[in-house]
Amino acid sequence: MLKKLFLLFFFALTIGEIFAQDPQITQFDQSVMYLNPAFTGTTGKFRYHGLQRLQWLAIDSYYNTTIASFDFNAQKLRSGFGLSLMYDQAGSANINASNIGGYYSFFVPIRTWVLRLGLQANYVSRGADFSNKLVFPSQVLQNSAPVWEGKNGQSTSFWDFSTGLVIYNRNFWFGASLHHLSQPNQSIIGSSSALAMKISAHVGANIEIKRSQGNLYILPSVLFKQQGAMSQLDISTRFGIENFPIIFGVSYRGLPILPSLKGLNQDALAGIVGFQMGNLYMGYSYDFTISSLAPYSGGSHEITITYQHGSYPEDVICPLFFKGRKSHNFRRN
Repeated sequence: MLKKLFLLFFFALTIGEIFAQDPQITQFDQSVMYLNPAFTGTTGKFRYHGLQRLQWLAIDSYYNTTIASFDFNAQKLRSGFGLSLMYDQAGSANINASNIGGYYSFFVPIRTWVLRLGLQANYVSRGADFSNKLVFPSQVLQNSAPVWEGKNGQSTSFWDFSTGLVIYNRNFWFGASLHHLSQPNQSIIGSSSALAMKISAHVGANIEIKRSQGNLYILPSVLFKQQGAMSQLDISTRFGIENFPIIFGVSYRGLPILPSLKGLNQDALAGIVGFQMGNLYMGYSYDFTISSLAPYSGGSHEITITYQHGSYPEDVICPLFFKGRKSHNFRRN
């Protein structure tokens, strides 16, 4: 009985709050096109990227996110072009969203800096299965009023548009993005439910400390985002040593400056480990839940794989990426 009540409460929370939010990504500095469409084409010639996130596996209402993307640098056109596929599954009702997105960016060199502007257009298909796994009030509470308990899946589809800009030199980067500009109706049950616009600001650096045993690289990054009434702050730092393939990192997600609502504004601490060999990077992160959901969540796993091809021209290289291997094409030949 208690478990059913907990699942009922959690489903209510899911459809009332979390369903309206975009997926959280711990390694946001790897899923750069998801972070900001202006990063499209910030590669030598082309780049493949994949991500798999498994969130809160100990809860029946866990969340799965899969992203696959490809982008390439059209240097002569001062442009970048990209394509992405994403599948997101959330909650007991198997609420899912599939989308295919097209990306374009245009960049302008400004002395030692580069300004990039990006656009994104997504076609989204969203659905749910109300006939499986759900617990309705009439199944748990005696003498409760009857409710609609749909037997068939519901779905909807819509176009979604985003934009962003980023400015960077060889050591620092600053960016901002606006997602869901048209705030499309995402409802799957017939009512109107606008997808809230997501506003994000992000900043980072690539700090090189010269050492006789091999230079040390520190890549701190900060991401602040707000979507509807929800705000979140991500602080991440990665560490790498020149010609050493292992990269370590730590990340914090929360908003400690605001009063705590039952610990919900303290989300997670994450450990990150990556392996880089030539143009191939593989990363893994594990989120330790530090909110009031900690005893139930089971944490979250995230795996990323990125392959980049081609050497970087001086007016393309972005400090967001680790440049610490002499054999790596991230440095100009």
